[in-house]
Amino acid sequence: MAWGRAGPHAPAVPLRELIEQAQQFAQARDTLGPWADAALFSRATLRLDRDQLRAFFEEYIALVHRYSPPEGEAAPDARAVLVRLLGFPEIN
Repeated sequence: MAWGRAGPHAPAVPLRELIEQAQQFAQARDTLGPWADAALFSRATLRLDRDQLRAFFEEYIALVHRYSPPEGEAAPDARAVLVRLLGFPEIN
């Protein structure tokens, strides 16, 4: 399964970026008005085979597309919201 593979150290940059963006949000939270409580968090452990994992990822991408209006068609009060999905097999 090569989808998403970008080398042995690829997750380091996205994780660092994610942490920096989350810190920026936390520092600016007091200035965001009603958006200050708009941070979402979820984590789960799934028991999947490779085909199920692929299907899960494809459904996730479909969901992202469903909530991604074309530029200029977003609601007037819409803001960019950073959403990241990171999944990898547990090493026992």
